Amino acid sequence: MHEWEWLDRAPKIRLYREAKRRVRWITPDQVQVLLKELPKHQVDVVLFALATGLRQANVIRLEWSQVDLDRQVAWVHADHAKGRRDIHVSLNSTAMDVLKRQIGKHPSPVFTYCGKPIRWANTKAWRTALVRAGIENFRWHDLRHTWASWHVQHGTPLYVVQEMGAWESEGMVRRSFPRPPSGARAVYREARTTGLQLRVTSSGVKTFSVFRRTKGGQPERITLDRFPDMTVEQARRIAARVNAEIEEGASPAGVKRAHKGEPDLSGFFKEYGQRHG
Repeated sequence: MHEWEWLDRAPKIRLYREAKRRVRWITPDQVQVLLKELPKHQVDVVLFALATGLRQANVIRLEWSQVDLDRQVAWVHADHAKGRRDIHVSLNSTAMDVLKRQIGKHPSPVFTYCGKPIRWANTKAWRTALVRAGIENFRWHDLRHTWASWHVQHGTPLYVVQEMGAWESEGMVRRSFPRPPSGARAVYREARTTGLQLRVTSSGVKTFSVFRRTKGGQPERITLDRFPDMTVEQARRIAARVNAEIEEGASPAGVKRAHKGEPDLSGFFKEYGQRHG
């Protein structure tokens, strides 16, 4: 065995801890500052990315054959998509304005510079513009995170953002929930289920709740559980049950007390660990 320099047993190898996935986004005000610092040909590329959520390669390689201005749609073929499936892109007014400004510049690629296709967007000019705009730790791909964050903040359901962004799971979309400033809280409303909210603290704690009003118009919040102890689908099911109970005449306060005392597996294991740990 040793003549062949083989080991008698596998050695212990300490593995590196997997880094947390990075999510970065910027505000509309920061975007306005950035656009003023960018070269003119890059302004439209960035605007189109923010309007569609497409990845850099899909933006700069977009061709007129992939665009239907009359129907206000574009598409990315599966062989050019990261997830290897076709992406349908609905074009809003911003995206349409950008495309109309490119008409006549080139017969094939949509975005050009001096008559030639743009090959790369993460250029020195882009990085210099970020410095002048005072934006740190921001990559070109973060424009996609910004697009998703804006949608979530304005109440677009997760499953809709997932479909539009061609993500494989809602978990990838949930990474785009931005943290509010220190000491503040952000509230995201789920449009599919009445009253369902996700409250996010500046420390990153995410808690599901149902917001309803009493017959007298007073607000009442029924806290469900924290994410990820409770999944989005679980929160939807419980929120639907809470809404049904209230519609049947139960008071929000009574429903709140009932669900607060409801057994929960995650809570059970936490309590068990504290008692027997």
